[in-house]
Amino acid sequence: MDDIFDAYGKFEELELFTEAIGRWDINSIHQLPEYMKPCYQAVLDVYKEIEEMENTERSYCVHHTKDAVGFAELYCVYDILYCTLTWSKPNGIAMVTIAGPVLTIMSFIGMRETATKEVFDWLLQNPKIVRATYIIIRFMDDMASHKFEQEREHIASSIEYYMKQHSVSEQQAYDEFHKQIENAWKDINEECLRPTAVPMLLLSRLLNFARSGDVMYKSHKDIFTHPGEVTKNNISMLLITLCQYESGDICDTNKDSIL
Repeated sequence: MDDIFDAYGKFEELELFTEAIGRWDINSIHQLPEYMKPCYQAVLDVYKEIEEMENTERSYCVHHTKDAVGFAELYCVYDILYCTLTWSKPNGIAMVTIAGPVLTIMSFIGMRETATKEVFDWLLQNPKIVRATYIIIRFMDDMASHKFEQEREHIASSIEYYMKQHSVSEQQAYDEFHKQIENAWKDINEECLRPTAVPMLLLSRLLNFARSGDVMYKSHKDIFTHPGEVTKNNISMLLITLCQYESGDICDTNKDSIL
C-alpha cells in the first residue's frame, strides 16, 4: 500500500481506495482500478485470517487494527492533498503514514494473553515510547530515501517540508532531524525504566521496531528499498544461521559471531 499512495496512485483513485478500506467489504473491490484490486484483496485476506485465529474474547484486537489501517490511509490522502503541509516537531501525519500504528498493533496481536484489552487501550493513547519509536523510523527513513524518492516524483517528505518552511539547507534539516532522533532514543530509555506502564515484553517490541529503523536507514542509506549484501547477511544470520545453531546443526564456535 505504501507505494500505491506515495508513488503510483492518482488522488481520485486513492480516495476510492481509502473509502474501500473503511468499508472492509469485498464488494468494494469493483470500484477500484485493476492495479489496486490485488492489494485490497490481500488486505482483506490478512484480516480475515486474523479474525479466524482470534476468539470472541479478543475481538477487540482486530477492531483496533482495522481502525489503525483506516486512519493511516486517511492521513495518507490528507498528506497528498495538502502537499504544502508545514513541518512540526514531530509531524503527526508523518508519524501515522509510516504505518507504525498498524504494525505495532499487529505485533501485539501475536502476544496473545500478554496483550490485554488494557494494553491496546494504552497503545491507542499514543504514549511517549510509541511516539518516539515512530519519530526514529520516520526521520531516519526520510533522510535516507528522500533524494531517490524525489527523482521518481514521490510526495514530499518531511525533509522538504522542513527546508521549505524554515528556509534552511539540507544539512541544517539533517542536523535538526538527528537532534529529534537523539531525543526520541532518550524517551525510549526513560519509558523502559521500571516500573513500566505495560509489561517489558511488549515494550521490547517497540524498542526493536526502533532498532530496525537504525539497521535499515543508518548513515542515510536505505537498505530497505535497495537491499544488498548487508540485508542478505542480516536475514541469513537471523533466519538461517541462528536457527541452525539453536537446532544444533552448527558447532558452538559460531555462537559469538551469531549472537
